Amino acid sequence: MPFGKRLLTRLICCLLLASTAISADDSAPARSWDELVKADEAAILKLRDLQAKYQTADTDGKIEILEDYQTTIADLQSNIIPALEKLLPGKLATAEQDLKVQRIASQVVQFALDDNRFSDAKTLAEQILKTNPDDPHATNIVGIAQFADHDFAGAIKTLS
Repeated sequence: MPFGKRLLTRLICCLLLASTAISADDSAPARSWDELVKADEAAILKLRDLQAKYQTADTDGKIEILEDYQTTIADLQSNIIPALEKLLPGKLATAEQDLKVQRIASQVVQFALDDNRFSDAKTLAEQILKTNPDDPHATNIVGIAQFADHDFAGAIKTLS
């Protein structure tokens, strides 16, 4: 078989395998808001516990703790926070004064900002401000996002 045909065959196989993997992920059952909040809270408690243990651990223990810490952070960044972000707009609309929803909203907005997704951060922060117009964190996020998007006049107005 000529080189070009082998390469084309391999590319097609890779694309088919990649689309199969994506399809398998899409069929996984979505986690509920409550499950995600529990997972988020458990992860944060675990991170705090690992930080405390790290202070007194020996060198080998520190390596193990660091690996566990990084795995927990990766789970938060890859699975928990993005899933919460998808559910957040609906939750903000129905649970305006719920402090847990407000805490999660603040965390999700900060994650979007840290990930340089300024437009997403601004949109989420504006949704928070609809339910809690005095939220200083959300106000700051809107201003930062405006600045990042070169809306300097808007940023000055928001942050003044």
